[in-house]
Amino acid sequence: VNTFLSELRKLGYASRMATKKPFLNERQQKARYMFAKNHAHWTANDWRNVI
Repeated sequence: VNTFLSELRKLGYASRMATKKPFLNERQQKARYMFAKNHAHWTANDWRNVI
């Protein structure tokens, strides 16, 4: 098992625990919902101009 893990590390893989993120609060949920609602009709062409 140790050899297997060391070989994975040599290949650039490492085990990590994901960072725990807080849930969205009510204000953030509403803002996200409104954004989605306001942009639901956008086409792929519209989104190309965002960045």
